[in-house]
Amino acid sequence: MVRFKDIFLWAWQSPQNVLGRFLAAAYGCRYRYAYRGCLVHVSSRFPGGISLGRHIIVGKDTPMTLAHEYGHCLQSRILGPLYLPVVGLWSGLRAWLQLYRPGHYYDSFPENWADRLGGGRHDRNGGRHLA
Repeated sequence: MVRFKDIFLWAWQSPQNVLGRFLAAAYGCRYRYAYRGCLVHVSSRFPGGISLGRHIIVGKDTPMTLAHEYGHCLQSRILGPLYLPVVGLWSGLRAWLQLYRPGHYYDSFPENWADRLGGGRHDRNGGRHLA
């Protein structure tokens, strides 16, 4: 049964949902399963992880990666149409241009926020762990 909440969330995140579905198909993701209300698409051809709406696309589905990408899904729920310019653009530029100290990609916005939302924690040495 489709609930009003589900329809609203899909519409609120529609740019991300459409892009996520397209990207999953483009990478030939054949293995898919549910994770905390999101759909995880796994493709060995995908070079990392990305979350778009309710779609999590990963090359390897490790527990920390899933928790982190789930945090991005929650950011998408919070920000709706602002997710792509606020989180997606900044995260993508940081990764592409390597605008971070080596080994510290997850130490600043929006990655540290995604870790916290997904249940991850950072220790004093910069290590990332599940809570």
